[in-house]
Amino acid sequence: MKKILVILLMALMLVACSSDPLVGQWYDESSGQMLTFDDDNTVTFGVATMDYRIEDDLLIFVSGDTEDVMQFKIEDDILELSFPDIDDFELYFKKIK
Repeated sequence: MKKILVILLMALMLVACSSDPLVGQWYDESSGQMLTFDDDNTVTFGVATMDYRIEDDLLIFVSGDTEDVMQFKIEDDILELSFPDIDDFELYFKKIK
């Protein structure tokens, strides 16, 4: 019984360590917009749902043949999004627990 419990705990730790930090709901207080990232690599923004992937500090939104790239950073449950080629444009979303 102890062996099964230890194996189960180790499996849960591995899943937790490799999980996507974006998964969950994020809310922007200034615009009232919500982003919902799901563990199947889809994101919902308003009524639109699209795929996404992470490459280093880039968040790539995929819709059909179109890809939109944003830089992202998460610090203290705040998601900061910005466009790599546009200065002084950031969006801030707070994670909803």
